[in-house]
Amino acid sequence: MKRLRFFVIPRWGLALGAPPKCGSTSIKRALDHSKVDYEIKYAHQLPDRLPVVFIVRHPLDRFKSLWRFRCVPGGDMVHGTGRDLHGMTPAQFWRYIRKAPADNHWVSQTKLLEGREATLVRLDDLEKWWDLGTPSKVPLLRYNETTGDCPTDAKLEAAILEHYADDVKLFEEAI
Repeated sequence: MKRLRFFVIPRWGLALGAPPKCGSTSIKRALDHSKVDYEIKYAHQLPDRLPVVFIVRHPLDRFKSLWRFRCVPGGDMVHGTGRDLHGMTPAQFWRYIRKAPADNHWVSQTKLLEGREATLVRLDDLEKWWDLGTPSKVPLLRYNETTGDCPTDAKLEAAILEHYADDVKLFEEAI
């Protein structure tokens, strides 16, 4: 598993972590447009007392977004592999990621946090948190947002929720 990169923003006195499909591209672009200095660090490199804000998404929504991102025509290939997953059904994609090497796009959000204490913010509340919780004057715009149906059934959804049970708890703890 690759480690998740955190945006460390010294002027704001915090680190921001957002797993793939949880607003990471939107955050990076807003920081770049804000012209605020930031560093990229991994969880184990963060200073002990630095407050961490971690963006979480309900695992089922994250899976569906990832399926649309990787499997629907026009979506992205798996980075570093050139593997084309276009045309896979959600069930086929689920079987693929259960056997595939760890990738931050489908590794548990809980694992990506690496045991750090953090203020948890739900993706759905990210724009509101950005406006109220940061001094940025640049709006947070959504990038890489996918829309459309992801045809799943109760059995597949139950398997996803069981696999990501810790992430469901993390999501429920978020503000």
